[in-house]
Amino acid sequence: MSRISGDQPFIFDHCLKSKVAVVMARKRRRSFITSVLACIAFIAAAVWSWDLPVADLLSYLVLMLIFLAVIVAVALGFGALLNWVRNRRNK
Repeated sequence: MSRISGDQPFIFDHCLKSKVAVVMARKRRRSFITSVLACIAFIAAAVWSWDLPVADLLSYLVLMLIFLAVIVAVALGFGALLNWVRNRRNK
């Protein structure tokens, strides 16, 4: 019989944590894919049931992407400004 050393439970615990992380990553990826498919289905339902022209749909999509880019740019600008103020105050 072999004796269990003190670090074997740690190895088992580490393996268990890594397996849990892999399972959680798969669940996150699956939920993201499910969300994307639900959005596509909603858009398809809007086009089909409300007779939304595809040209209008594409123009709304472009408009939303522009707004998203503006929001990201503003957030990056404020982040850079806060970082600059923090570095200036620490000197």
